[in-house]
Order: sequence, then structure tokens, then C-alpha cells
Amino acid sequence: RQQLRQGLLFLGLSLALGGLALCLQLRSFWALVLGAGFLVLLCRLFLRGGMGHAGQLVPVSITLGNKQVQLTALRDSGNTLSDPFSGQSVLVAQCHAAERLLPMTTLRSRAPAVKCRLIPYRAVGAGGLLLAVQCDRVTIGGRPAGSLVAFAPDRLSAAGEYEALTGGGQYA
Repeated sequence: RQQLRQGLLFLGLSLALGGLALCLQLRSFWALVLGAGFLVLLCRLFLRGGMGHAGQLVPVSITLGNKQVQLTALRDSGNTLSDPFSGQSVLVAQCHAAERLLPMTTLRSRAPAVKCRLIPYRAVGAGGLLLAVQCDRVTIGGRPAGSLVAFAPDRLSAAGEYEALTGGGQYA
């Protein structure tokens, strides 16, 4: 569904830009204004859920078993982390959230009940693997989101404004 939407957006923008080029060739001011207005309308229609929310702080709730953690997440338009097998978007949370959900000392004893995996990531000047857990429920901004949560070993915010990063297909 996402690929179809992106394909239609590409086609529409290509046609709109071609129309603007034709308007420039015709040297018609009103045709140029109408074409530019259509291009702006097309961008607002198809790009409204994407980068318009980037930079917002949103509440996140993560539930695993009988434990629940409340966090604040930054909507990061550059965060495209996803599970390489399922393509599911991954919420990135600081490791202290993992400690509150699932004490690391008992992770091995609970391993059969907890679905863990390693998610490869790349960031500016860094890369590696993040431990990810399939949670029972994840909500971002009050809406259900993908249930995969990866835990970053370092602080995500130097000033402590947020403890998680969301992006990619998690805009809902």
C-alpha cells in the first residue's frame, strides 16, 4: 500500500512538473499560477502525514506482559528503522525502558516467552545491532503502532526531552 501511494505521488508530481514546464513554454501567467497551485495541492494531499509531524514530541505506551512503560518520543522523519524480515517499523527506546519492562538479569530465564531479535541499524558515524523485543501493545500518540521495540544503549536526547524515537511508517 505504501509503495502504491509513493508510485502515485511520483506520477502525479511528474505530471504536475511537466505541466508547469509546458506553462512556461506557453508563457501564460494564469496557466502557470494554476499549475503551481495544483502542484501545491498535490503535495499537501499526499505529504500531509509524513514530514508535517516531524519534530513533535508524542506520548508512547509500551506493554509487555503485565508491565507498562510510558515514554515521550520524538517524531523523527529520518528514522526509517524497520525489521529486515517483516518490514515492520521499529520504535527505538532508551535501554532504561527495557529495564523497566523486562529486567535484564531475568532475560535468559524468560527467553522462551519473550520474542527477541537483533535489528541492524546505521546512523551518522555509527552502526551495529539493537536488541528488539516483540511487545504485546505499543501506542504512539494514542494510536496503535507496530509492536517491535528496539533498545538503544545510549541516551537519545542529551537534554532528556524524550526517551524514544519514532518515524517511518509509525505516523498513523
